[in-house]
Amino acid sequence: MRANRPIRLARLLRAAAISALALGIAACGDAPSGGEVAKPATPPVAQPAAKPPESPPAPPVQATPPGGGRDTAAADPCADATLAERIKSTLDTDASFGALAVDVTAAAGAVTLFGSADTEASRAKAAQVASGMPCVKSVQNRIVIVRGS
Repeated sequence: MRANRPIRLARLLRAAAISALALGIAACGDAPSGGEVAKPATPPVAQPAAKPPESPPAPPVQATPPGGGRDTAAADPCADATLAERIKSTLDTDASFGALAVDVTAAAGAVTLFGSADTEASRAKAAQVASGMPCVKSVQNRIVIVRGS
């Protein structure tokens, strides 16, 4: 009967396992004894409420510049285009320059004079007029002397 011993042991273990399983299933819906309510092992985690998606910030409101929305370069006397136009206008209206044909560019206060003049005196005077204007930091004189211009 020695051979039956392992078989009996296996049957006994199986029966104990089935009984434990059956008791566990049967007790699943039962309330604990003593009138206490079972508490979960870990407290429930409160989840934060979902935030609504943020809308992008509104672009800043720009005030209309004085003059009803004209170009802002015209309002700034030191703007490159305004500075170049003021110098050219002064050179064009001055009768002492006569046949002076000059173009003017400006970049951050650095003025460049291009064109032709009939004398060295006219060339030098154009540079002097440009350097005397407000906001001019430097003058590069590229005016060439052309006799009879």
